[in-house]
Amino acid sequence: MEYAETNYIGRWYASTPDQFLVSAFQSYSTDAIAMGITSVQNMATALQPIQMVPIIKKAGLPMRMRVISFPGTLTNSRKQPGNSHYAKTNHLEVTGTKWVLDGTPLERGALMQEAYADRPGWRGSFNFPLETIRKIIRDALASKEQLLLHIVGDSSAGIIMDEMLKIADAATWKKKRVRFEHGDGVRQDLWERARSLGIIVVQNPTHWMFPEIMHQRLGPAEAIQYQPFKSLIGAGIPVALGSDGPNNPYLNIMFATIHANNPAEAISREQAVIAYTSGSAYAEFKEHEKGQLKPGMFADIVVLSQDIFSIPTPALPGTVSLLTIINGAIVHDRLTK
Repeated sequence: MEYAETNYIGRWYASTPDQFLVSAFQSYSTDAIAMGITSVQNMATALQPIQMVPIIKKAGLPMRMRVISFPGTLTNSRKQPGNSHYAKTNHLEVTGTKWVLDGTPLERGALMQEAYADRPGWRGSFNFPLETIRKIIRDALASKEQLLLHIVGDSSAGIIMDEMLKIADAATWKKKRVRFEHGDGVRQDLWERARSLGIIVVQNPTHWMFPEIMHQRLGPAEAIQYQPFKSLIGAGIPVALGSDGPNNPYLNIMFATIHANNPAEAISREQAVIAYTSGSAYAEFKEHEKGQLKPGMFADIVVLSQDIFSIPTPALPGTVSLLTIINGAIVHDRLTK
């Protein structure tokens, strides 16, 4: 289902006039910077990098953007990722490849160890034959590109780690920083393997706000073990947060401190900010350039409209940036307006 949608969307955007896309990127950047967002990791789901990069360059965005290749599919197989060796600039680079290996519990697409509570006998499925997935993993090991895998089921998470270890040892994989996008099913019995392999779990707090349907899909006993995050941090597994939805980090910080699907795995505001900043920088090999305010790092700084560590939780989504600075230059100034 995921690839059927993205293939269709890709064809639609490919026929869209460039000026419309340039304006759309400029509008997105303006809104993001006004929220205090200075860097974005953009999954190229709508446009392939060969189409997206010229558009972004024409848009002249002041924010930093990493474009991640998102190849589509053919009948029961994958398209090969395009050439991602684009010249890097101060604000734009193209690195990494993402594959959607399974779906989510919402549509009962995540590959689970146990059958869905509301669909007996069905455990979900992979989006590719296992041999194709093995080729994806082998290609990633031989490539300099980072591998990002959309993995949501607890069965899919375990299978992928097993397949990784069949072709290389944990120390080799740790250098690759393979990302599990969402990683909802990285449960306790997988933590030691995930840590040794250097798996980075990149989560999106909007996915944690469907308790009724998640309990319906998984059943109460399974739901309280699903979508760990606080425990992953405690287990020493690298984590990061992103949006994959509303472009409001403070809304997502609020969701992260609630985790309605599994409240025991909610995190503090401080942990959420760290995951958003230094965690996300580590997830793209940029921990020595950004993600913290330290000498020698990019001067990407925001002054927020309220103290996000002390205000009442419901007030968090109303936060905006009063001043956004990227690489020492003011790109948004609400104070003088």
